[in-house]
Amino acid sequence: MKELYKIGAYKTADNLLELSSRMKEKNGAVLVFVHKSVDGDCVGSGCAIAQILRALGCSAHVAMPEPLPPFMSFLNVEDLLFYPGKDIKSPEELKISGKTFSAALSVDCSEGKRMGDAGYLYDMFPDSVSVDHHEVTHLDGDLK
Repeated sequence: MKELYKIGAYKTADNLLELSSRMKEKNGAVLVFVHKSVDGDCVGSGCAIAQILRALGCSAHVAMPEPLPPFMSFLNVEDLLFYPGKDIKSPEELKISGKTFSAALSVDCSEGKRMGDAGYLYDMFPDSVSVDHHEVTHLDGDLK
């Protein structure tokens, strides 16, 4: 069992490196998606992955389906959070710091329908990576 986790971790790491490389070539950014009814698991995972991508030289933010709950304010992650509007028609309309969000990454959830107000946007991205530990995950860390 331990070997399976190791293989999955390597696969996810390779995909993160590939995704960051693609975004640097495009001068794009990655939008990290989390599930609705945010909890510490999804917010912590989303912010950690956004920080990893930033450390790799890639612009990244976490798409929040709702405001960060007050009890999580101690995390001090507001600079990582992005609140997409409900009327966006394509990912190309999303820009931050002069960069267009060109890829999506989901954590703790792999289906747009579980991402609240941000879910419709996740489904529009042609490039995405899903990192999820739930059984319903169908992408299993793959780049689509």
